[in-house]
Amino acid sequence: MHNALLPLITALKKKKALSGVSALLSWDQETYMPEGSIEQRAEQLALIDSISHAHHTSHDFKSAMAEVVDLKTGLPRIDGLTESEKTMVKAVWRDWQKTNALPTAFVEELSKATALGQHQWGIAREQNKFLDFAPHLQKMVELQRKKAVFYNMEGHAYDALIDDYEPGMKMADINPLFDALRDAIIDIRKRIETSKATFVDISESHYDITKQWDFGVDILNEMGFDFKRGRQDKSVHPFTTEFNRNDVRITTRFNPNDLLESFSSTIHEGGHALYEQGLDAYWDGTPLAEAMSLGIHESQSLLWENYVCYSWPFWDGHFNKLKQYFRYEFTGVSAEQFYRTINQVQPSCIRVEADEVTYSLHIMLRYEIEKALISGDLDVAELPTLWNQRMADYVGITPPNDTQGVLQDVHWSYGLFGYFPTYALGNLYGRMLFEQAESEIPDLNGSIRRGEMLALKTWLNDKVHKVGRGTTPSELITHITGKELSVTPFVNYLKEKYGAIYKVKL
Repeated sequence: MHNALLPLITALKKKKALSGVSALLSWDQETYMPEGSIEQRAEQLALIDSISHAHHTSHDFKSAMAEVVDLKTGLPRIDGLTESEKTMVKAVWRDWQKTNALPTAFVEELSKATALGQHQWGIAREQNKFLDFAPHLQKMVELQRKKAVFYNMEGHAYDALIDDYEPGMKMADINPLFDALRDAIIDIRKRIETSKATFVDISESHYDITKQWDFGVDILNEMGFDFKRGRQDKSVHPFTTEFNRNDVRITTRFNPNDLLESFSSTIHEGGHALYEQGLDAYWDGTPLAEAMSLGIHESQSLLWENYVCYSWPFWDGHFNKLKQYFRYEFTGVSAEQFYRTINQVQPSCIRVEADEVTYSLHIMLRYEIEKALISGDLDVAELPTLWNQRMADYVGITPPNDTQGVLQDVHWSYGLFGYFPTYALGNLYGRMLFEQAESEIPDLNGSIRRGEMLALKTWLNDKVHKVGRGTTPSELITHITGKELSVTPFVNYLKEKYGAIYKVKL
């Protein structure tokens, strides 16, 4: 690495360390923290976040940057940098610009509002009292509007928020993709509803939680999750967090009457974790050792969850392993019957429990609501009514209460506006990546059947993970697949898979 970059690298590693402390406090809040300490935890998080912000906006950090980059243009000021070093410097400059756009007082206010709002969301969700959370949500919407103004980016305020999670992506890019995807999925859903296909019932059994845990860990090991550099715990809302690339933590949740709830969240979060563990150690602490975007991140979790672990090759090879854990629960059930049953299209009120076909409809609903909230076209008080109307229109069901409706997701309490569209984008990215992997890895589905998944992990390490933030998501997809981002591969996949399961023409 060029010697002139070393002061900047040192400053970046301090920033990364502070970020890790904040992540550790948040992870503890979701897993082990006593409920009574929320006020103190909010103060702790606000302090760490303000220290991190102060460091990133400090004279010392600015000086380290000014040695190697023009602070007005982001262009390198020194000769002899490699292309990777130039890319890294430009990404650092971009982050620095956005951080400096936010006043320290605003960062502290946002951090405290996030901690308090998240806590109140949990209570409101449990008690089904949207009105108790509404003032916190209104506060968060106002803060997000302020943040967009501070960023001073061209276009709609919501574009500025999307850019935090999917760099370079705008509503103008997303809208046509989502319009086409929504229409295609609603058509598929309605055609499936005409099918007379039958399925076995596996819902009446009691699935021992310890066995659920052990089976999930078995599959994580097959996927290549490194337990020496990570761990799994329990939480209400499954998530992945990393303090550094050698300490990546996932959480899952369990339902003794639903085997798939823990299995899905374990594999999904495991896919996220493989991305973090697969980042390039050489660039540790810099943007080239950070995930490219949340859409690309979601492509990894959905690829492993849906295209690997909910596939026929997987269960053709793993159903007997599952029966070793649950010997009596699947008596008389074949691997094919199990595969078809777990892939039923059963519209759900809950996003994280949604089937593969209707999942993206949940995202589009949230995307449309976020746009309206940020633009001021929708009042927070109107949110439950609009939510229920869109659920009926898109998914075909109406939530019985706000806990299963507008209160189900933690994201808005955390201020994660612009985050939701990355989930549906992840489906599109993930399908294109998996099909490319199939074309390049000999007998990939045979390897999945046998539980030999390290070849896929290695392919993703090389093609996606080690790139870090070295390019944009759209450029990455085009480079790997030779095609621009499209809904067609994902829609064709749904038609082929679910046409066979339901024996209908899609």
